[in-house]
Amino acid sequence: MKLSNSMEREVRNHLDRVRTQSPAGDEGCWCPLCRADMMALVLSSLPPRYATRRSSEVEVEAQLTAAIHDGVQVARRQVTQFPKHPKDAAVAAGEPVWVVNFPLEEGFRAVDAILRRQDKVCDCWNCRCDMVAFALNRYPARYGVEHDGRTHLLDADRGQMREELSGFLDLAVKVVRTFPRHQLSAASA
Repeated sequence: MKLSNSMEREVRNHLDRVRTQSPAGDEGCWCPLCRADMMALVLSSLPPRYATRRSSEVEVEAQLTAAIHDGVQVARRQVTQFPKHPKDAAVAAGEPVWVVNFPLEEGFRAVDAILRRQDKVCDCWNCRCDMVAFALNRYPARYGVEHDGRTHLLDADRGQMREELSGFLDLAVKVVRTFPRHQLSAASA
């Protein structure tokens, strides 16, 4: 089981379409760093759609498709105007650059702490993913970029995020405890 935000796939696909349709001589940079920046900006502006099933099974409504299109246009203008690299010094194609989903990282850290304090709660991977998905679908998306081993999120911000997520995760633990899905998947196998 994998937990993912299906909006990531939609934004990536839209960015691919925009890039292939860009006219020759387009001034926008499509290096890995600029592309990751665009993706992080768009994803941070959209409501999350976390699911524990394959993202291809999660449909995105037409209104969100329009929001993705608008978000990509805004992010593209912003990154073109203010790239994170010097002009004419784009990041090489093979250089490692990642889009980082900060709430997802902190959600798993926070659920570990909550489950250590709870009795009679399943802590299998399926239940953990369901708990984190429940919480993250109620929390604003916040993405960033990792390049050269650095992200631009302070430890204090990470701590604040874990604290804010804890309230949603407490509720998620109650819901998943009452309605665990791991029994359904084991029975159907």
